[in-house]
Amino acid sequence: TITTSGVEIDNDNCLVDCNPATGEVIDRIPCATPEMVKEAVSTAQDAFSQTWGYKTPLAERIELLKESCSALENIDLELTALITEEMGKPLSEAKCETEEAVDYI
Repeated sequence: TITTSGVEIDNDNCLVDCNPATGEVIDRIPCATPEMVKEAVSTAQDAFSQTWGYKTPLAERIELLKESCSALENIDLELTALITEEMGKPLSEAKCETEEAVDYI
């Protein structure tokens, strides 16, 4: 199920995420249609221009991004394990990826 404009849309077209070491299905990820992607991009642009980018003070945006980093750091081990399971990466490389994600933000 994909949610767009607050409406859940069932889409049978999906990607199957498998553990490369075992072939076990981890999850099925619904795929968006080109129209859904266009709508999502338009909604994001509207949110930025109408709220986030212009009406939210810089200090508040910085604080929200710091909170996002903290949330990622709090689930670091879970993300590392998931990356290892999905991509077959060694734990040390997966850990680097989670740290890079935080650094990027």
